[in-house]
Amino acid sequence: MQKTEQKTEQQAGLGMSFCEEEGRITVFRKTLEALEWPSHYRFLYNRKMKQIAVQACGAEESGAHRVGKPDESNNGEIKCMALVRMIYGDSGWDKKMSYRLIGRAFPQQRLVSFKITDAMQIENGRVLTEM
Repeated sequence: MQKTEQKTEQQAGLGMSFCEEEGRITVFRKTLEALEWPSHYRFLYNRKMKQIAVQACGAEESGAHRVGKPDESNNGEIKCMALVRMIYGDSGWDKKMSYRLIGRAFPQQRLVSFKITDAMQIENGRVLTEM
């Protein structure tokens, strides 16, 4: 297996998804594993670069969200209507659709970064189209 194939395979599970109708952001289990199951994480949003990141952080840090204990559910889910609406608005995404992003881990910064321009439309967990 070539290095690029390995990288793609490793990144395949580094994901998050957005649903505007429910104001839901789902951080996939593999993303949390890449962050070494932190007690808390926060979102970093760069409108200019059209990127969002999930970063491990302490409970006292601004924007911290608590991570549940690892269990059978494959992800961490939060409701954050304001952030979801901002991302949908900035991206021009269809509000009736859900979107998935695939991330890239940066272990030294304890974060996983996602390009919003690489969003894929999803329905019932299945990819419909790539943007």
